[in-house]
Order: sequence, then C-alpha cells, then structure tokens
Amino acid sequence: RGSIINCCYLDGWNQLATAGADMNICLWDQSFTNVRNRLAAKDVQLSLCGSADSKSLLTGSVDGTLNRWDLSTMSLSEARRGQHKGAINDLLMVEDINLLASASSDGTTVMWDLETMRPKKAFKGHGKGTFSLAYSKDYRCLLTAGLDQEALVWNPYVERVPIFRLKGHVSALCGVAVVPGTPQIISADMKGVFRLWDMRNFRCVQTFGGKEAHLTNLSDFCILP
Repeated sequence: RGSIINCCYLDGWNQLATAGADMNICLWDQSFTNVRNRLAAKDVQLSLCGSADSKSLLTGSVDGTLNRWDLSTMSLSEARRGQHKGAINDLLMVEDINLLASASSDGTTVMWDLETMRPKKAFKGHGKGTFSLAYSKDYRCLLTAGLDQEALVWNPYVERVPIFRLKGHVSALCGVAVVPGTPQIISADMKGVFRLWDMRNFRCVQTFGGKEAHLTNLSDFCILP
C-alpha cells in the first residue's frame, strides 16, 4: 500500500515490524511474506524500536510524537507530544541505563524513561537535524549523526556538551554505527563516503567509499556481524 520507510526486528516475537508511507505499521511473520498484524497510525512513522522487555513497540512520528504500542493488545497505549519540534528520525534502546534515545530534525536527542514515558535528559549539539543514533556498551558513549556533517560523542549520564566532535565529512551524515567488540566507529555521509574512527582517541584511521566505490545518494547503512 506504500513504500517501506523503516523496519526493526522484534526478538521476543520473532517478527519484523515495518513502517510505511501509508501510515501503517505492519508486523510480519518469520517468513517475512505474511502480515500478521497491522497498526494504523495517525501520521507517518519514521523510526521504530522494540522495548527491552519485548512488550512494546516504540515509534517516532513525522510530527515529533513518540508512540508506544502494546504488542499484546496490538493497540496504541501512549503518545507523547511536544518534546520534539521536528520529526523523530531514529530511536535507540540504551539498555545499560534502561532509557530510550530519540533523535529529531530539531537537532536534539532526548533520553526517555519508558516506565513513565517522560524525558530524563536532552542533548543539544547539532546545528541542524539529528539523523542517526548509536551506542557503545564497552565505552558507554552515545553517538549522534547530524545533517551538519558531524558525528557527536556524548556521555549519556551527563547532560552537557559533547565529549568530542568527529569532523571531516563534507556532506550531511546519514548514519553512525559502532563495530561490535571493537573500539571502532563508522560514520557515513550522503555522498557515500565512510570514515572509520578509533574511539580510544577519536581519530579517523581510514576513509573509503564515495565516487571511487560508485556510492552516491547514500541514505543508510548497517554493519553485519
């Protein structure tokens, strides 16, 4: 009924959740060929994330609303409006501190207490929108990628300025990720250029991709274990 905007895998349910341009959230079976349930949203949902207890699906709306869906009843249980002034582009469950991070086009990243569905902390450092989130369990750092060509490193326990700014991209960033089991960070921009960083000193150790790799108009990427 419309193009798929985003997706996430729900471990506790063995299902894939997809958000579509038709404002529907679909839950697919293990074969990914049949829709088991469909949730109707009031707006387009740009981001999805399963809760740590596998009881809820969290979605971020184009109007900045954070929604929580009860997976046992397949219904909307809560909606939080007003914290973000722009679309919620990414959601990330930070299990170490049991908080949900939301990244918005208004340039802020908000940490939510899922028990109360209330904001606990807010980080503001990007001059433009915040597009992507990542977290390092080993170094306990929150990473945000912005449309201002920088990736920022944050201490999630301290609501202050970023620890470090990863600079070097010449185009808006489309994503940031942590390489599991290593001190490495990968950032990517919309021109298809990747930069590999060492989290121990926040230095760029390698640049690859771009025109030489025939990569242009990049919108997202993922790391395969």
